[in-house]
This record gives sequence, structure tokens and C-alpha cells, in this order.
Amino acid sequence: MTIRLGLTFTLLLTMLAASGCGGGDDDGAPAPLTCEEFCAIAQDLECEDAPTDCNAECDAAAALNAASGCEAEYEGFISCLSPVADELECGSDQCQAEGMEYAGCIIEYCDDHPEAEECA
Repeated sequence: MTIRLGLTFTLLLTMLAASGCGGGDDDGAPAPLTCEEFCAIAQDLECEDAPTDCNAECDAAAALNAASGCEAEYEGFISCLSPVADELECGSDQCQAEGMEYAGCIIEYCDDHPEAEECA
């Protein structure tokens, strides 16, 4: 199955990991990063399967998240990674549970809706 967002990008996000601290807002909570920011990090790190067009990939991811109802899983995953974004690297397992929950949600939706444009 091929998913337009590049399920590989979704899974790539699940493999980005960290062990440090990121920025925050006025109440000390980390500011969540955008899909485009995570995509740029993957490109800078030269992670395998990093998208070449972050805007297109993230637009497709947003459409897939909306269609699949996986927005909460995506937000949970991004919320886990955002505080440690300054230390991200390819291939470790920080936030793996959250990433796999998100990826599982996407995979389940596309398995159940193979005709969905977002899963094509």
C-alpha cells in the first residue's frame, strides 16, 4: 500500500528521537513544532526517506489526519517530540509509543479505506 503523504514520512517522524530540551511558551510548556519544522529537521539530518517538498508532504499529512480522524494521535506524537526537538536524531526510539499509535491509526484507516484519495 502506498499512502500519498508518504507513509514513509509518517514512519520517519516516528523514528526521529531526542534526549534534550526545546523551547517553550510563557507558562513553561514547550511550543509544539509544525509538520514543516519536523520535515526540515529530517532534511537537515539527512534521514532516509526525508521528503524533498515539506509543504506538499505536510499538506498531504494534514489532509490524511483530517480524513482518518488521527489528529489526536498526531498531536500526541508531536507534543511528545516538540520539547526535545533540539536533540532530534534519526533512528532512535524516543516517543516510539506515541509515534506507533499515530502510524497505527493511519495504517488502520488506509487499510479500511483503500479507495480514499489520501491513501492513494
